[in-house]
Amino acid sequence: MFETIARVIAAQKGISPSAVTMDSRLEELRVDSLDAVDILMALEDEFSVKLNLRRRLATVAEVVDAVEQAIADAK
Repeated sequence: MFETIARVIAAQKGISPSAVTMDSRLEELRVDSLDAVDILMALEDEFSVKLNLRRRLATVAEVVDAVEQAIADAK
């Protein structure tokens, strides 16, 4: 799952997926609030889940947790 999320973030920001780690802060990756919404919407499509677009996520690990939780809630 992390690899898919890293790929989506990297594509949005035009960076290498290898630059995205679980510990990466979104701010360090230059993800602003508009980017975050675009990334979360792309992840919703990728994983067929609904994410809380108002939730403030600071790290890639938090994004992974949010997606995992949405998948669990959908079952």
